[in-house]
Amino acid sequence: MTDVQPTIAEAIREFVEPRVAARMLTLIESGTPKSHRKLVLMLPHFTALKPSRALRLAGSDDLAAVLRDHGDPQRFEILSDSSQLDDRVIDASELVARANDGPGILAVADPRHLAVFCGEDANSVHLLT
Repeated sequence: MTDVQPTIAEAIREFVEPRVAARMLTLIESGTPKSHRKLVLMLPHFTALKPSRALRLAGSDDLAAVLRDHGDPQRFEILSDSSQLDDRVIDASELVARANDGPGILAVADPRHLAVFCGEDANSVHLLT
């Protein structure tokens, strides 16, 4: 398990529907490159967020402003199908800049209270609280 994976695993438990979360956590716990690849390939088309915890942001919503309204977090631990982002800690400005780029991204500021999920298009950005 890498440094960011415990935080990612905790966020998955918190924000993802239990059946899918169990599958994702099994892949994380496996710790193999093949399992990790299967995990990140789930992200672009991901739809298993808990509805009670996910707020879909409209294309016109300003992610930076929404984050400021939720405590202005500065660092996010990342799970992504983009090798440029995966398994990194990035700052909020980089997340905002990449949110609509197309890769699947799970960005976690606080694994129990605040994360952002970005799917493959601009209409699939969700604030997870």
